[in-house]
Amino acid sequence: MKETGRWIVPNDELLQAVEAEVERGRRVIVTVRGNSMNPLWIDRRDKVLLGAFREKDCKVGTVVLARLDTGSCVLHRIVGIEGERVTVMGDGNCYATEQVEFHQITARVLAFVRNGQKGRCSGWKWEVYSRIWMGMRPVRRWILAVWRRFN
Repeated sequence: MKETGRWIVPNDELLQAVEAEVERGRRVIVTVRGNSMNPLWIDRRDKVLLGAFREKDCKVGTVVLARLDTGSCVLHRIVGIEGERVTVMGDGNCYATEQVEFHQITARVLAFVRNGQKGRCSGWKWEVYSRIWMGMRPVRRWILAVWRRFN
């Protein structure tokens, strides 16, 4: 498929290739598609660096690529862990969560690029942002409504 002079690969095909590369131990940069991680990352504007996911990396606040039971992939933040079950939720979602198991998480976000600026998905700034945003779930729908109105 070609779009405005660039070749666009359907998401399913792209993510299968990304998962295969990450499984081989490589890191992959992909352009964010979709709005589930708004306002953190914007559709087709921002990029994320994906790398290997290990169970020891599994903690609340980590953003991961997970393959759902339906076969589709989501790039969402871990919001809960109970045994082998991991609850993930997009930053742009107010209520909807998905349940996955460790083996369904295929990669984690290591870093991102926004407007040419690089950012790490680790360290104290990331931890503070993650905790604040996750703590705002009760009022997130109003924040997102205002954000979407002006963007």
